[in-house]
Amino acid sequence: ITGLQSANLEQRRAAAWALFEWGPQAAAATEPLADALQDPDLRVPALRALEAIGPAAAPAIPSIAALLKHPDFYLRIGAILSLGEIGCPLHPRTRSGLRAPSPAASQVITPLVSALFDERANLVHMAAELLAALGPRAQSAVPRASALLRDPDPTRRAAGLGLVTDLGPLAHAVVPALLELRDSWDAGHLRALAAIGPPAHGAIDALEQYARLHNGSDRIEALHALCWIRGAETDLAALWQLLDPSHSNTATRQQLLVCLNQLGVRASSGAKSVRTMLAAGQFPGQEDQARAFLRAVDQKSVPGIR
Repeated sequence: ITGLQSANLEQRRAAAWALFEWGPQAAAATEPLADALQDPDLRVPALRALEAIGPAAAPAIPSIAALLKHPDFYLRIGAILSLGEIGCPLHPRTRSGLRAPSPAASQVITPLVSALFDERANLVHMAAELLAALGPRAQSAVPRASALLRDPDPTRRAAGLGLVTDLGPLAHAVVPALLELRDSWDAGHLRALAAIGPPAHGAIDALEQYARLHNGSDRIEALHALCWIRGAETDLAALWQLLDPSHSNTATRQQLLVCLNQLGVRASSGAKSVRTMLAAGQFPGQEDQARAFLRAVDQKSVPGIR
């Protein structure tokens, strides 16, 4: 920590990188590291150190958030990543790690929502993924997510759809916007409606029409959405019919198994058929997915859309 105050630039930089290596153990250095963000020569290592400290670096959030307006694209990336590690750190910190909200989660919402307006589409996507990991706390991002659905840039549109899907019922206010886009619906729009569930009841007529007019994977996604929104046995029966080997190919069965795995016990009416087909070897190469569905039914769980 003392090294951050050195008159020698190399020593200051070395100190910041050393604190980065310490990770959470360097929490006591949060304040001087936040001050170091004002120094162009120390910004990057100080930002990385605060990212490595994680939730304990919450007092530095205002200083980190200020960098979201910096003209340097890479500093804005670093600021978003640091906010993510403070508000919803990876456990473990690897590519396969899962994010979970920390006690500082509510403090990073506003700066991350502001990042949804960034001029770089990939930064918008990064911010949306982090907000999705924050769950109900991120409901204030719904208006911006709705606006992103109409953005001409496909990465921004995907960011908006992904955020709506992950927020699920909390994003029910987006349903009118999704209905306005019905002429350009794809699987992403249908999954978003499915994730919203019963609050998307206003989309039932449009989904029924879509299912009638489309075949293959598009029809499956529409029926899947109806299962989540309305949950009628007729919607499930339509999915079961498509699972029949005489009506499907390997790709169709794969997609159907993904949908069934998400529905879990809500699709229990077809468990007997899946057991029979599994025993008859009618899921070649897909046995694990079929067994996962049956486990969800047996455990009375609903894995959900993810």
